[in-house]
Amino acid sequence: VFALVFSLMSMAFAAETTTTSTTTTGYKDAADITYKEAVDVTSAIGVFQGNDLGAFAPKDNLTREQAAKIICYLSMGQAAADKLSTSSAPFADVAADRWSAGSIAYCQQQGILAGYGDGKFGPTDTVTGYQFAKMLLVCLGYDAAIEGFTGNDWQINVAKRAFQNKLSEGNDAFVGTAAATREEAALYTKNTLLAQTVTYANKGTEIKLPDGTTVRQGASAPTQGATFMASYYSTLKVNSGTDRTYLGKGTDDFGRASNNWTYKGQEIGKYATDSALVYTANMKSTAKTAELTKALKGYTVLDADGAGPNAGIFASINGKPDVVDITASNLVATVAGYTGNGTVVEIGVDGTNAKLITSISVIKSELAQVYSVSANSIVITVKSATVAGQGTYTIKATDDLYASLKGYAVDDYLMITPKWSGTTYEIDSFYAPTKITGYITTVQTNPNDMLKGITVGGKVYYEAAAQDATVATAAPSTTQEATVLLDKYGYAVRAKAATAATTDFIYVLDAYSTLVDGKIVPMAKGILTNGTTVDVEINDDAVTVDNAGNASLGIAKDCNLYEVTSTTNDVYTLADMPTPGTPGSKGALAALKTIVSLSGKIASSDKALSYAAQGVTFTPPSTYSGNYYNNYYASNVKFIYVNTTAKTATVKEGVQEVAAIPATAYAIVEKKSASDATPVVTAVILVDGIAATVASDSLIFFPSTSPVASTTLKNTATGKNETFPVYVGYINGVQTMIPTKTAPAAAGTYYAYAKNDNVPGAIVLGSAPYTVTTGTTSTFGGQVISAFDDKLVTLHTTVPSAATMPNIDISGATIVDVRTDADKDSKPVVLTAAGLCDAINYNLKLSVVFNADTGKASLVYVCSRDVAYTNAFTSTANVSVAVGGVYSVSIDKASASAGQTITVTYTVVTVCPATSDKLVLTGTGIGVTTPAAGTGVVFTSGASVGDTATVTYVMPAANVTDLAVTGTHTA
Repeated sequence: VFALVFSLMSMAFAAETTTTSTTTTGYKDAADITYKEAVDVTSAIGVFQGNDLGAFAPKDNLTREQAAKIICYLSMGQAAADKLSTSSAPFADVAADRWSAGSIAYCQQQGILAGYGDGKFGPTDTVTGYQFAKMLLVCLGYDAAIEGFTGNDWQINVAKRAFQNKLSEGNDAFVGTAAATREEAALYTKNTLLAQTVTYANKGTEIKLPDGTTVRQGASAPTQGATFMASYYSTLKVNSGTDRTYLGKGTDDFGRASNNWTYKGQEIGKYATDSALVYTANMKSTAKTAELTKALKGYTVLDADGAGPNAGIFASINGKPDVVDITASNLVATVAGYTGNGTVVEIGVDGTNAKLITSISVIKSELAQVYSVSANSIVITVKSATVAGQGTYTIKATDDLYASLKGYAVDDYLMITPKWSGTTYEIDSFYAPTKITGYITTVQTNPNDMLKGITVGGKVYYEAAAQDATVATAAPSTTQEATVLLDKYGYAVRAKAATAATTDFIYVLDAYSTLVDGKIVPMAKGILTNGTTVDVEINDDAVTVDNAGNASLGIAKDCNLYEVTSTTNDVYTLADMPTPGTPGSKGALAALKTIVSLSGKIASSDKALSYAAQGVTFTPPSTYSGNYYNNYYASNVKFIYVNTTAKTATVKEGVQEVAAIPATAYAIVEKKSASDATPVVTAVILVDGIAATVASDSLIFFPSTSPVASTTLKNTATGKNETFPVYVGYINGVQTMIPTKTAPAAAGTYYAYAKNDNVPGAIVLGSAPYTVTTGTTSTFGGQVISAFDDKLVTLHTTVPSAATMPNIDISGATIVDVRTDADKDSKPVVLTAAGLCDAINYNLKLSVVFNADTGKASLVYVCSRDVAYTNAFTSTANVSVAVGGVYSVSIDKASASAGQTITVTYTVVTVCPATSDKLVLTGTGIGVTTPAAGTGVVFTSGASVGDTATVTYVMPAANVTDLAVTGTHTA
């Protein structure tokens, strides 16, 4: 009965089923998948599936029972395969109720696989490439006995048929005797879909050999028929860019010839095929163009676009068609013009005519940098100028790239590949550039026709097409190491130029002692003014003189700036920093190194330390007008933001916007050499200042002072458990549970923080809330008034007529609602710029992180107000008053707060009958003491229609029933 049931389930009845397709973009480990086309296609039709964790596990070895299940899915469809079952164990080590038992029994009955001969199957053993190929060949219709897929020579016979059917095509490293991985199995399965099925007119006579194997004699040769895909998956389609039927149609998003797959009318994806010629280097030089001419000799160009006098083809540049009509006559020159170091130029040809060019794809990359990372989006800024597109990309949390980009930090460098979407560019893919460090020993111009070459550690790195300005300014140095970033082809995209010796000062973040060779020595963790963090031993024998003239040992203290006088065997000798100079007293030209105290603000457009920006009031010498003695910023100036509570530092390269320089701030001014008359600012140190772009990363925002739980953590220093209250906090807009013994001082406050070294998992807060820097962070409440398009808004502390805050652009900000669930339910707010404007009548308190120079907000926290009040109101009352008459206006303010300012506007609606008429305020509001009676609004001398004037009242107490204003009209 068992044999009969399975014999009825012939593979001829393989059917398509409705599947929940999962492409590589849906797998958590998508970045690890090499054969994306194969995994996408086989996943879409339900033959392959991910694991319970949502991963595909591409590098895991395929097991025998997994292979059996895959073969059943492929041959009969997912629905039928899932129904396979058996009432008895097919093998001694495969129980009848094992998840794979039905599939194993079916494959055994069909001759697709067999046991080991000892009654066992080995379900979790691995499958070799040849073993899986044999299974796929049987699915195609090959008879194992006729083809000799059993016996001593089975691997040779399987290899022959597998090669004929191109089952391993795409895996140049195929080794049939090695274990097959899951993604390799997906590749071989995809190739099986495209292979032709076979039948035998005569299967001959079956003969059983003495060793127990079975062969067939007298069988006819197999006859090929339709493809497996056409036979069993009729709604699975592929349009190939190398197929003449689809020339000009079968291209991917970058214009490359591709396989475009659909299943049941839905697109699976587009996958580029191998190009005939690929160039990744600059081919514009005379020698390289000659090389290109030789390579393209004999090629013709397809008449594909039907445009232009020669009706050639258009190249695709990052997916966007170029306007140059490419013909056989201009082919070499045009292709050479597209090339560049790190730029990929792929030339595709006809599938039947290898000398007929059907497509030219140009793929340019860009050097980019992470600008901001939040719970809602990631902003990437472009640092090179290779693709003529936008300079900023915003990746939303709903985008496919968000998950893989979220692991990068602000200021991290990336190589991105933009893709034209039809209206704009978007990021198609990215990777982290390779970083090398060392001394630049030589810089050559145009070496070996590869343009500029930078030699580091004896190796030359040529400049990439996608480079930033630092590559052009790279210079040799024997005193300062440089950092060079390389694209995946080994070309330089960034090189930190060694323009000034910026290691002469160190800001000590943390001073401590440690045991070295049995001796306690002083150590310091600090940041050099070249932006490098070091952890070094301090020479405690050096005697220095501090700024007050007192002799002292050179032992560092926490959170202090020191001069590094020498570094011998990694031991730093420190001296107290020189007395900071100020313009007009100790000029920057007086010494090789000068420290200048800063105040005021800095704009990103500043080229030098300007008097106006720093708020200096004295008159500078005429020869140095406009800046600190011509102290221009170095091209690689470092802005170092020190957090003394966390004892950390954030480094940003280039001039940064600083809306308000903190109380302790220095500029390090140095000459490029002892004889150089033009000093430059190599570093700016801002102590407990905060960069607008990283503000939310450096602080915790507490919406409440009440803990929500407690937790027990172990103190590694004492070995004892300690109880910590747990508070709800927000870091970079993301809710985080904060175990800390320091309660926040007030709701709606920011704190600098550090990890608790003795208690892993606990946080140490700063001694006081973070001091708000004007224009960087602000906590306030009131209305949110839209200025235009619900994007640029005005935030006010009270009512619109008492505006104290500037316009702030919150269109790109992360908006986080930190109110209680009850407040959210009673007063729902849509967390967009427009939503906040619509919530104008709610009693909200907003905490905003923004940049005062640009007016752009990065974070908006929506909080509940401690004191409720009614927002903006409008009350109109037209009062006709005769000469000598008395008027009264009542304004309902039942929920007004004590001390709230109320403004009443008077407007003339008809012309006064005589020029001497007056409208004078003589009364006061109920309980209102200001303004005094007899003062206030006065219209005189024939006031015109539309003239207005205002009177301001201050409410004496909360919940005043109404505000009554009275007055008289006198001649």
